[in-house]
Amino acid sequence: ITSRMYKGTRSGNRGDGVMLWSSPDLHSWQELGEIFNQPRDESAPHGGDRTGFMEFPYLLPFGDRHVLILGAHPVRYWVGRLDWDKFEFIADHQRGLLLDYANPFHCFNPLCVDDKGPGGALRRILMALEARINDGGFDGLPWNGVHVLPRSLELEGDHLRQDPLPETRALRRAHHAQRDITVQPGVCGHTDKRGDTVEIKAEFEPGNARRFGIRVRLSVDGSSCVRIYYDTDTDEFGVDGCVPQLPSAPGATPEMGHGPSYIPKGQPVWMHVFVDRLLVEAFVNGQTCTAVAHDRDPGSDGIDLFSEGDAVRCTRLDIWDLSPN
Repeated sequence: ITSRMYKGTRSGNRGDGVMLWSSPDLHSWQELGEIFNQPRDESAPHGGDRTGFMEFPYLLPFGDRHVLILGAHPVRYWVGRLDWDKFEFIADHQRGLLLDYANPFHCFNPLCVDDKGPGGALRRILMALEARINDGGFDGLPWNGVHVLPRSLELEGDHLRQDPLPETRALRRAHHAQRDITVQPGVCGHTDKRGDTVEIKAEFEPGNARRFGIRVRLSVDGSSCVRIYYDTDTDEFGVDGCVPQLPSAPGATPEMGHGPSYIPKGQPVWMHVFVDRLLVEAFVNGQTCTAVAHDRDPGSDGIDLFSEGDAVRCTRLDIWDLSPN
């Protein structure tokens, strides 16, 4: 028996529903039931709870739990369990979490599974599209959108963890390393390394700093950049200056651009950043922000560290040039 899920749009305020269907031969199908729905609430602010619209449902098993990912605007997921007797997905929390805190995605696929996890364990891989780079060309042919780096998906507590695949290390070329850098507020020039196709790994000891992180796509005069930051007061990470405007009302999705890092208070903060020309992919403790730089000047390839409120210690800074093949 083969089962599959469909998204159904319903009239009135009933919103969209996810239905589970079954077939013994892939020709005749029987609806088993609606496993999840999003009631439509026109009075509620969008981008929060179950607000009606969704598409591309994926139900992924992680041990005895499940993760339901829905292509809403932006893409969200719920952690819970599928009750096979009632054919109902029971979410642990009503409010879905964002799959990426700076990219609404839309086109994504988490169905690739291989046996290259730790110790030969199964590894689930997410592939997704960044659709905002839409005016490129190659050999006279136009193109729209680029794929982000493939990411491994793991269930960590009550949230998903995403990490770039270790296979990306094959792209590394020249290596730049610095250790024990004291980053003072308002001070620039912590590294002379530049580049717009680079991989960056940095470890910070927060100390008393309020906010700190990495600046990439930094212009020569310092007026433009993409900042990847960690906020010690909120335990959030995020990106500054390049969060997309979604096709809904301004401010309708307040989470876009920043999200929870799940880093225990006082623990070191690791940032893992990939810069591919205009595309910036930031991983902080397995949470992601994928952003597009507004400044298209090829000279805006500076890299630096920053701190606010007090000094922060960057114990390790590693930067690799990346090769396209």
